[in-house]
Amino acid sequence: MQIENNTKYEKILASLYGQAYADAFGMPSELWTRPKVKEFFGKINMFLPGPPENTAANGFLAGQFTDDTSQALALLDSIIESKGEINSYKVAEHILDWAKKINAFEKNILGPSSKKALTSLSEGKEIDKLENLGTTNGAAMRISPIGMIYSIKNIKDFEKNIYKSCAPTHKSDVAIAGAGAIAYTISSLIDGNNWDKTIENTIDFSQYLQNKYHNTFSPFIYRRILLAIEIANKFLDKLDNNNIILTKNDEDFSQEIYEIIGSDMQTYNSVPAAFAIAHYCQNNPIKVAHISANLGGDTDTIGAMSLAMCATNHTSKIFPNKDILLLEKVNNVNFKDYAMKILTLRKNINKKVR
Repeated sequence: MQIENNTKYEKILASLYGQAYADAFGMPSELWTRPKVKEFFGKINMFLPGPPENTAANGFLAGQFTDDTSQALALLDSIIESKGEINSYKVAEHILDWAKKINAFEKNILGPSSKKALTSLSEGKEIDKLENLGTTNGAAMRISPIGMIYSIKNIKDFEKNIYKSCAPTHKSDVAIAGAGAIAYTISSLIDGNNWDKTIENTIDFSQYLQNKYHNTFSPFIYRRILLAIEIANKFLDKLDNNNIILTKNDEDFSQEIYEIIGSDMQTYNSVPAAFAIAHYCQNNPIKVAHISANLGGDTDTIGAMSLAMCATNHTSKIFPNKDILLLEKVNNVNFKDYAMKILTLRKNINKKVR
């Protein structure tokens, strides 16, 4: 049991690191086109500060993560405070506190769906009465703690927790299905399932969620993930798993994802793109951050979602210690403390699942 818990702890910590690492790595190029990223940066191969020219990243320090990880930690804090339970109002409260603290409503930080929903909540509107059917990726970008804390062994509770974590800002079928796919992947890998079987089951779960909550005419996430994985598989034979520096093969793969899948803020584009990159980099997780940052589009969010998944199939040792020290210092966060709290919650909650 001790060995199992140590393994789970390492996977949880790796997922936490992955979320923050790729988020901060992709921050400088956030919401710029792929050609503009290439023209301005050449290649991003280290943590950089947000350039003044990028209104979405201006003012961010090198190694500073964005709203993706900040909201993930707000979600996590709300669950810790509620001792493993998810209360949608408590989730909203923590996200609102974070948003007000950094003046997110006035800055170009919040996504359109989150900004609209959080504004309504701050004015006293009830979550059940929100018509927040936005299809952007605000729910998916923060969902990783759900996968870290809750096991898919109790799939009914797992599904309910996904919905409750999404509800404050996103109740569209596509947002729930996209967030659910990421959470399921992380949870399955923590439980010890292999990558290929996990992806197969994730696709089935995403299809189930979008059918159950069907309320838009958006593309189905599971079909888009399947297409994204097919594209990644075309390039896997040529992948140099020992090389972090981007190669021609990596560039060709990225261009195909950019043109066919898309890398904007829409859940049905960004989540499949995250799966494609995670699948392509499954044996070299750090490369996720490099590919995502140079991809163009919603670089930080795609990277955060992708590496939160991909890193879970490894241990925290894949991350250079100097980089983790930078992340913790700049963002004033103790990831190991969070990982221990998550492990305790997961262990206690799973005692009920027999």
